[in-house]
Amino acid sequence: MRHRLPTIIQYPLLLLMLFSAVAHAQQQDQKPLSPEDEKKYELAFDSALTRFEKAHILYKKGKIDETIKELEAIVKLQFPKGTENRDGWHLMLDAHAFLGELLLEKKKPEKAVETLKEGIKKAPEFSEQTYQLFMTLGHVYKKMEKPDEALEAFEKAQKINEKLAKDMKKQQKSK
Repeated sequence: MRHRLPTIIQYPLLLLMLFSAVAHAQQQDQKPLSPEDEKKYELAFDSALTRFEKAHILYKKGKIDETIKELEAIVKLQFPKGTENRDGWHLMLDAHAFLGELLLEKKKPEKAVETLKEGIKKAPEFSEQTYQLFMTLGHVYKKMEKPDEALEAFEKAQKINEKLAKDMKKQQKSK
């Protein structure tokens, strides 16, 4: 479980740069937003980015409760429809996964499950974030000693990973 989250927390700006190329390509196929929705997105994104950076610093300082508050604020952000493939959504979904991990660490597994399921509802069917949400959910269920639920979550994560790998191979062949 910890194999993935520290990378997200240690390198949030690198993560954003990697997502931006993919998001830019995906945005080319999307309808343009109204100027009002574009402004709403920018404000929500700026808030998510600032709070994610603060959460990173607070986490490194060992201030877990304050980190949780910042992550909770991120997961409550509202992004306009049509921005699902942009960086703001990615940050929000990453915040769900990290928040779930921290809630488990704070001995609040039921709240962790709730947070992760909320993230899964918001996430696209097949994405790196969806994979991470299911992996974290499986880990939480495993710690709660709910093996059937853990297996189901891990199986979903595995299917997502296999689909992502298959899609990547198709893209490489078409180049």
